[in-house]
Amino acid sequence: MLEANRGVLQGHPEIAFFLVLGLGYLFGKIALGSFKLGAVTGTLLAGVLVGQLGVTLPNEVKRRCSLVTTRAPVPVLSRGRSSGFLR
Repeated sequence: MLEANRGVLQGHPEIAFFLVLGLGYLFGKIALGSFKLGAVTGTLLAGVLVGQLGVTLPNEVKRRCSLVTTRAPVPVLSRGRSSGFLR
């Protein structure tokens, strides 16, 4: 069972990528008392868990995913006013 899932995830890296995002979002929603992990921490933990299964993403997928996360436009706020990004 585990080998079959590993084969599917390695054969289709986009499934592994979106599985990590979905699991991370769900992990981020889990609350222990007043403590929540949050979506970012949950996604990092989900990535570690999927990585422990031995699933690796090809370099092309890694490169494209890192470009998406590092090149996304981020609004910069200065002195209580928007910089023009959000109008």
